[in-house]
Amino acid sequence: MSSRVLMHFNDGSTLTDDELFPHELTADKAEALTSVERVIQGRHITILKSPIVQNFFVITDAYRDWSFTDESTGNGDVTLRTVGCHLKGSDPLVRIMLSMDPRTMSVLIRAEWVKSFDPRGFAATLYPPPSVRRHITKDLDDSHWSILDEPPVRRVWGTEKGLACLMAVNKEQRAIAEVRLVGTNCQLMIVPE
Repeated sequence: MSSRVLMHFNDGSTLTDDELFPHELTADKAEALTSVERVIQGRHITILKSPIVQNFFVITDAYRDWSFTDESTGNGDVTLRTVGCHLKGSDPLVRIMLSMDPRTMSVLIRAEWVKSFDPRGFAATLYPPPSVRRHITKDLDDSHWSILDEPPVRRVWGTEKGLACLMAVNKEQRAIAEVRLVGTNCQLMIVPE
């Protein structure tokens, strides 16, 4: 199996998902992390480490059509491949997910309040999603890039090479998340405002 998740460290070393996953890193290795990236059909989605980012994880979303008359085969169709993290000092806890649809190469950024911490990123959201979801979208590199415009996101705007948003971290602090196109790759940087 070829590696699809790369973890880069400040000493220049790299670990892959063949060795371990981001949520399995020791505390000192997690502190030395500079970025986590996921390779999807030759493109990369990356979350860069910053003072406000902690606890990286990866998730794959898939679906399978079930039939009561035919035998279902295979593992299902992958709809999203995700790299995620949590924000330090967030109250309630904020989970950030940078996802790419491998079928269309569209990029989606989601920020959600979650009920509790799960190092693998699977915690339930604090509030149910609204029936109509609002995405702010920009076309880049022959694909759609979107930020889900729901709390804790306060404002979304376009930048020269991507999209950015302002989000609540806690009552006193906000953060700016910017996703940008670098070559054919997607990088997400989250910094305190």
